[in-house]
Amino acid sequence: MLAALSGGPDSVALVWLLREALPEVGAELAGVAHLNHRLRGLESSADEAFCRTLAGQLGLACEVERCDVADLAASRGGSVEAVAHDVRYAFLERARVRLGATSTATGHTANDQAETLLWHLARGAGVRGLAGIRYRRGRVIRPLLDLSRTDIEAWLGERGLAFRLDASNRDTRFTRNRIRHVVLPALVSAVSPRAPEALARAARLAADEDEFVEAAVTEAAGSIVLSCGDAWRLDIQRLRALPLALRRRLAWRALEGAANGRLVGANHVELVLGFVDRARAGARLSLPGQYVTAEAGALVFRPRPVGAPHAGPAPAGAHRFRWRLPVPGTVDDPAGRWTLHATAGATPGPGAWPPSSDAAVLDARVGPELFVRTRRAGDRVAPLGLDGHKKLQDVFVDRKVPRSERDAVPLVVDRDDRILWVAGHVLSRAARVTPGTTSVLLLELRRSGG
Repeated sequence: MLAALSGGPDSVALVWLLREALPEVGAELAGVAHLNHRLRGLESSADEAFCRTLAGQLGLACEVERCDVADLAASRGGSVEAVAHDVRYAFLERARVRLGATSTATGHTANDQAETLLWHLARGAGVRGLAGIRYRRGRVIRPLLDLSRTDIEAWLGERGLAFRLDASNRDTRFTRNRIRHVVLPALVSAVSPRAPEALARAARLAADEDEFVEAAVTEAAGSIVLSCGDAWRLDIQRLRALPLALRRRLAWRALEGAANGRLVGANHVELVLGFVDRARAGARLSLPGQYVTAEAGALVFRPRPVGAPHAGPAPAGAHRFRWRLPVPGTVDDPAGRWTLHATAGATPGPGAWPPSSDAAVLDARVGPELFVRTRRAGDRVAPLGLDGHKKLQDVFVDRKVPRSERDAVPLVVDRDDRILWVAGHVLSRAARVTPGTTSVLLLELRRSGG
């Protein structure tokens, strides 16, 4: 077995526990793997040195790679967190193969599980999302998932075992850290000191139910999925006869299967379910990485060729989306009506202020991750210069935006789905530049033909 080692308390405890426990079941710890993300300068180098020293102290092989995750995220157009996750697991698999290990263990705890469940719950996740982190996924296992971080740190303290602390884990600008340092402690204080373990148990129950639903979906797919080679084909009549929960899961599977790696969200699934109820021969939806069409009694999910335009015949609502906004980078309207550009600036000097209503300057502290989406029922914004919140519908009325054009207005939102900019119209107070601003984001809306 290979152990992922960051140098933090959870991963250090994992290594010591595996080293003691594996020989008792006839297994062995092949070594540890450490990825230096180069995100914290000398601190990252110190983490790497600590991990090498610990491996040497325990007589373990130590696989190390370095990657400038921030630069990679900028070049790929993704968030640092998402890119770091992908890079880390790709590295762990390479390290596992090099050391000849059969599996890789990570130090996720009950606290990590609780934080994940709360995050997914707040975003309206279903059973699959509430199942959170799985005990096993492929060759990756999480043996500490039932243990709290408090218990682990106490165990390390009793044995006088050293570990590293990452100061960035206390930065509450990030949603995960706010859940960790504000939300979860409030639950511990107000509800139960064992709240993390209780939430982890709830995730385990959700995972069991998710496994049951997935088995039912697989069974149902036998008579509903007509083919899934170059395109997923679902029998419309049989799909309509399924319980809603199974319909939703099958639609999600088909969307993910044809998405060409693009992100599929719950809103896309709901669009497909609505399409099933009103599908007529020849009707088409344009969704991430694919077209969904009604053909000869079947719903066909066909990957869109790379470079193919998003626009095309589609029913109302077909162009609703929520896409990541890279910084720097652009997002193009699937109907070809506009392009949104995002760039970063070091300081909010006088020259950075927007030249028109189609540009906006935001404090870069609004978050490490931004998205662009279309409007939804119940949307509200906190307009700069006004107190309180205002319905997005009222903003459109005040700005005299025709009803036919409101679905075409892009909304820039943060990871928590707060509206930061109604592009071309209103900036939110949450994004305003203040005397304490040290870096800014410049957003520019370029309309087709302009």
